[in-house]
Amino acid sequence: MKLPLHVQYFVENLLSKVYGLRKTKIEEPKLEVDIALLRFNRLEIVGEVKWESRVRGEEIRKIEEKLQKFKCRKILFVPSLDVLEREPKNVDVLTPEDLVELARESIATYGE
Repeated sequence: MKLPLHVQYFVENLLSKVYGLRKTKIEEPKLEVDIALLRFNRLEIVGEVKWESRVRGEEIRKIEEKLQKFKCRKILFVPSLDVLEREPKNVDVLTPEDLVELARESIATYGE
């Protein structure tokens, strides 16, 4: 298994635990997202993981278009903000540092 896929599963699992959400898969033709999390049967978070050294503007535009189809929180996970050619519109960008902070807050609130 390649590293980006490991990262995708790790991010999905961590967000699922931190927010108390259930993992799911989007099953629509020609519409695949890396992360899809539900609260009961309602989609709460969708996201893409781009574990690359550079994410070009064209790729960011495609991510924006894909994620805008959903009425929920949208995230893009990248190794650092520096890899983005531009910041996406209406999509929260998360980095490893953000995940560490989310995990710390979750532990402080709910315990280990």
